[in-house]
Amino acid sequence: MRKALVLLMMLIVIVGCSKKTDSLIKAQEKINNTGIHFNLPTFPNYSISYIHILHPPRDKSGQNMGSKVEVLVTYTDQLGALEEVDLRGSDHEREIVYGPYKGETIIEVTLTNTMVGMEGSEQIKLNDQLIHVAQPDKDTRVYLYNSEKNALTMTVDANQITDEEAKDYFRRIISEG
Repeated sequence: MRKALVLLMMLIVIVGCSKKTDSLIKAQEKINNTGIHFNLPTFPNYSISYIHILHPPRDKSGQNMGSKVEVLVTYTDQLGALEEVDLRGSDHEREIVYGPYKGETIIEVTLTNTMVGMEGSEQIKLNDQLIHVAQPDKDTRVYLYNSEKNALTMTVDANQITDEEAKDYFRRIISEG
């Protein structure tokens, strides 16, 4: 009886993980369809809790007004249950493609096809690339990188992730990107 119960619990865990993996694969496919090359980064001890794609606004006939696309990915150290989202009355430009799952956001990664900047940031070299680093408050650190085609921003909880860890994560995203 106990063996059957343990086997049933393992099966439930495997099925639950499989559904999240399938959802992340579908989210990656939707990101690829935006025309932005961006592989969802992974970080040790952090799980993706939410992904949305921000599409250009549309006019009354449904045509895009502009070409700006933005992908936002959030990470947590304690992934909770899937949250209910009420999309009534929300803007049609934001497409939620994964989550949101409960959990405090520790890392936020944004990729867009427009250049980004931040007032008061310091320019440093990372992997022979010029990036900008800013700490707008004691709890937040922001890393920015502009390439020829895209711009990448990573915001971290400065109380949970050291500057060296964050630079290592950002270095990996740039090199894989």
